Amino acid sequence: MLLVGKRGEKLTEVSGDDTKRLILAFGREGGSTFARRNAKLVVETTQNAGHWFFCTCNQDRDTLLVPYEYAYVHRRINSSNSHHHDCPFAIDPLRQLAVVRSMRPHPPEKAFNILSAFASDRGAQEEDRTARTNTVRRSKLARVLVALAESSGLQKQTSVATSISEQFNLVAKQAEKYKLAGDVPLKPMLCKYPPKLTEFLRDFDENARRFTWPKGSREHGILLLKALCVENGSLVFSNQVRVPVAGPIAIFGRDDAPRRKDRPYLAIGLIAKQSQSSPPEVIRAYVHPCYSHDNLMLVDSNYERETFKYLSTIQAEYSGRLDFEIEKPLSDVGKRFEQAEDAIPERDNQEIEARGAPPILIPDFILRFGKGDQHAGDFFVETMGFRSSIYRAVKRRVVPEMAQALGGLEWVEHDFHFPRDKTPQQRHENFRTDVRSKLADLMRKRSIR
Repeated sequence: MLLVGKRGEKLTEVSGDDTKRLILAFGREGGSTFARRNAKLVVETTQNAGHWFFCTCNQDRDTLLVPYEYAYVHRRINSSNSHHHDCPFAIDPLRQLAVVRSMRPHPPEKAFNILSAFASDRGAQEEDRTARTNTVRRSKLARVLVALAESSGLQKQTSVATSISEQFNLVAKQAEKYKLAGDVPLKPMLCKYPPKLTEFLRDFDENARRFTWPKGSREHGILLLKALCVENGSLVFSNQVRVPVAGPIAIFGRDDAPRRKDRPYLAIGLIAKQSQSSPPEVIRAYVHPCYSHDNLMLVDSNYERETFKYLSTIQAEYSGRLDFEIEKPLSDVGKRFEQAEDAIPERDNQEIEARGAPPILIPDFILRFGKGDQHAGDFFVETMGFRSSIYRAVKRRVVPEMAQALGGLEWVEHDFHFPRDKTPQQRHENFRTDVRSKLADLMRKRSIR
């Protein structure tokens, strides 16, 4: 909700129509010339009165939107009064585009180029320190992990189970497909067994000298592991083996999401020297929660773990009659704009001015039933894990766009909080019933008994 007035005086609520105009003009998915022209009178009237807009997305404080030049608003943000990360005013359209681009699939033919030369590494360090919500770009280190996980098939579960070691080895094997920097291959600069990290660090300089590193970069490597937990600045591999991380450890997840300390992480660390004279070490890390100790599929929250548990049970129930794959996407499925590496500021500004910025479109789960004509039965599942109105407003707007990006797929929602008059178990049963209904319809169409 937006309020308008002067600080310290009684504020009045901005009308619903004017709020929509401001969101379309200055919200994270707005910015078109038409929308800003349509909101100009609202901004002009407010500025002439000497008033500011106050956003109430964070209940304990008001975040300012200050009119200027009688046509725009400026986000007055600091560490004590930032917007809620689901708020449409949390970031501006250009920042939104950068976030969306960072979540697109990484092109296999392009190097990751994670680490800059010593004098220009501050920006990358900040990126990894804060890469945890939908208002910041996915870090380059996180993009490596996502690329390995998605290309390995880890994010797609069939009814055939594989061991934890097979899952991890498939992820590590994907290093053969990618380049770390320039023409430097990822595989020889990858350590995938923490007990051998000391040996890897000892031979780091010798291994790095085998390759020609691109100008503006510096030698670096990657550590990949299943971590039991993160503790005291270290990645815990086992009771005997801990990997100290010299810099920040970014843990994926919303601040308002419940977490399970007994669930593991798939972790990736960046190995490099902090200065030209220092020894190589793990200088920062990114960790993403897994479903369980037996299943390394990356999930975003405990809510998604619950959804996946029910989907897995139904998958086993229908095995042999109607086999399907459960996919947990990690990358944006939108079609607008190019890959992250192809950003052209002038073209981006022109596109935003014409159509606004794109939303983040990452489905929670997709149920896939085969290729060709068999593909027609696919549908996706959205986990409705939070009850806040601002979160649900985002879902109401984004899910239909997601369906369109997926070729018109239908969807099922797993709601943890509504209907209010139902118990949690009844809501879970509603979800299972909805999924089984979709499967029953598909079986009828295919004449399966």
